[in-house]
Amino acid sequence: MGWHINLVKNTVKINSGVALDLYNCGADVCFSWEEECDFPMLGGIIYDGKLVFNPDHMEHMDYVWQPEVLAVLKKHRVKGDICFSSNDGDNKGQKWGYRFDGEGGMVELKGQANAWSEVGKKRAKKAAKDKPHPKDPILEVRACVENEGFDYAFRHYSDFSQVKDKKFHALRKAYVKAAEALEKFIEKSA
Repeated sequence: MGWHINLVKNTVKINSGVALDLYNCGADVCFSWEEECDFPMLGGIIYDGKLVFNPDHMEHMDYVWQPEVLAVLKKHRVKGDICFSSNDGDNKGQKWGYRFDGEGGMVELKGQANAWSEVGKKRAKKAAKDKPHPKDPILEVRACVENEGFDYAFRHYSDFSQVKDKKFHALRKAYVKAAEALEKFIEKSA
């Protein structure tokens, strides 16, 4: 049987690029995200510009400690604090967290009374170079089409700049142009 932890503070801002890198990072939490996320919207990872921490995951709600997650957050040079507390279980009363400095570094935090103190400086080396997403961009397009519908996906949702195939973009542009022309024709005929 597990125990519950609580999110006490979350001031780290992320964008959809960070969320996508997290989705693809290979950490244990990615399996949960694959089931919970409304890919490609990534609603199980990002909400209102911040990371999502699902209280239903109980003691596993803190996934920040996972090396793959830390690497992504450091690479993107996020800034702010993420802090947790435990009110039951074998770590009852403990408070811990992570402080990201916006320069690729992170320091662990320990909660004491009404304050947070840095446990040990763990400044990162320079943020790692961007690695390509392990997922095929065409699979991302397919997922978007399945979730958003064909027309909306191509005309309104995204230009799918992550796809590097020139033929794909030529076909996408031709589709958008043809759909707009047909729409105008129908409007004039009415």
